[in-house]
Amino acid sequence: MGEDDEGYPLKLKLKYFIEYLLFNKDDSPLYLFQSSIESRKKIKQIVNDYEVPKFFRDDYFKILGSDVRPPYRWFLMGPKRSGSTIHTDPLSTSAWNTSVQGHKKWVLFPPTYSKEFVKGKKHKEKKEDDEAIHYMRYIYPRIIEQENVETRYEFIQRPGETVYVPGKWWHCVLNLDDTIAITQNYVNRGNFDRVWKDARKNRKKMAVRWLRKMKTIDNVLYKRALEINKKDNFMMYDIARKNKLQWPYSESSSSSSSSTSLSNYDFEYSDVDGAPITYNKEDVDEKEVKLS
Repeated sequence: MGEDDEGYPLKLKLKYFIEYLLFNKDDSPLYLFQSSIESRKKIKQIVNDYEVPKFFRDDYFKILGSDVRPPYRWFLMGPKRSGSTIHTDPLSTSAWNTSVQGHKKWVLFPPTYSKEFVKGKKHKEKKEDDEAIHYMRYIYPRIIEQENVETRYEFIQRPGETVYVPGKWWHCVLNLDDTIAITQNYVNRGNFDRVWKDARKNRKKMAVRWLRKMKTIDNVLYKRALEINKKDNFMMYDIARKNKLQWPYSESSSSSSSSTSLSNYDFEYSDVDGAPITYNKEDVDEKEVKLS
């Protein structure tokens, strides 16, 4: 439900959090934002209490398995005045959010606006923070009053309603009363190109595994990923010393005649057709992601 001043997660038994939810008088209360529900023995049955809305059931991160895929499912419980600061969702994924109980105020800006603009940095006064309640009450109204905002969405989500958040859209959410909600991020054919470009850059090892899984399970998606790499002249690489992967990636530890062992190399690159190209560390800049 948050972090302390040193970045360590704050944890509390649910019964104590509910007591806090009912009686706290904090200006910006703590907000339960529980991830990895399916891997926690005491609460994993929650996933059987609801169905993903039919519009969002295609999720191509599923082929990675729950141990490898990025966090994607959250159980939310928060008191009045709690909420999430303005942000975009990870890896350019899209999201849906359903309110089970309570009302939420939403503000959304399209990706065309910069981080500095939507956070209202030039409109923040000294010692002001950007917590959801403060942003909604003070910073956001200043942005609207003093800036030329052509596109934004502002609305109240009621119990039982589901909100769709497109990838890369900025959004801030404030709980107007005690709320319970469920939310998930996903990637499907509609947003795959955008998510793939983000994943191959920011989650390199995961992207290698994902591409290999695509080749086995969804060849159309696999070819699409290769087309995007080829168009961008993007070569994927992996640090073999850290993860001991082979290319093509294999789930088993045994090697095959079609795989190239990386035990004698520090890096391996794959060209757009999947053929292995190996380099010694001296030949490669570790920070380099694109090669001409």
